[in-house]
Amino acid sequence: MDVENVFMTIFFLYAYLINLLLGLFNLIPITPLDGGRIIYSFSGKKVMEFYNKIEKYGILIIFAIVYLGSTVFGTGIFDNCRFFS
Repeated sequence: MDVENVFMTIFFLYAYLINLLLGLFNLIPITPLDGGRIIYSFSGKKVMEFYNKIEKYGILIIFAIVYLGSTVFGTGIFDNCRFFS
């Protein structure tokens, strides 16, 4: 294989993996994401009340998961930002 074919293969492999990971991330059961909506629609009254209470904090929970996950599993995604350091 020539260099151009290898580059295109690697590019599409990374695009596939990123798309797969974003799809899995979207299934996290927190209200702004689809996973939270799925659980909300199939759950009982107690779970619906709980999701109604935490819905306004959902985006903060997602930011915390992304920030903590990036610092625990590798270099932080906010390492180059002066605001967070």
